[in-house]
Amino acid sequence: MQINEKIKNFNKYQKILCVLLFIILILAVISIISMNKKPKSLEKYIKSHPSTQREIENLNKGDVQMTVEKNTIIYKYDTKKVLGDKNFDDFAKNSLQESLESKEAEKNCKLQISNIEDKTGIKGIKVKMIYMYDGNEVASKTY
Repeated sequence: MQINEKIKNFNKYQKILCVLLFIILILAVISIISMNKKPKSLEKYIKSHPSTQREIENLNKGDVQMTVEKNTIIYKYDTKKVLGDKNFDDFAKNSLQESLESKEAEKNCKLQISNIEDKTGIKGIKVKMIYMYDGNEVASKTY
């Protein structure tokens, strides 16, 4: 069975978890990049690294839109593309928020933030995760 077929068989929460893991992978890529001259913000750092800009552009072609504002990495995830119109109710919204509030999500994001800060020398980096549905924010968390 190919990976695409396996992913199609995942339930919506497994798909959300896969996206979160993908986001963590992107954070790891950013954390690997180092530089000699340290800019004052992560936004300036990224602007001075074309390879990182290309990785962000590639990420933005999918269901996740990543932007960086000053020292905050913002991920907007369009859940409608995965979940569709059906079965999106308060239970789904609460499940998304609970996944963002989980100790595991917080631990992973804080670890990646620490790695990025160590590699770039920029302190005070934050990650903001936003789940969107039909153009509306349904869950968010800033780490």
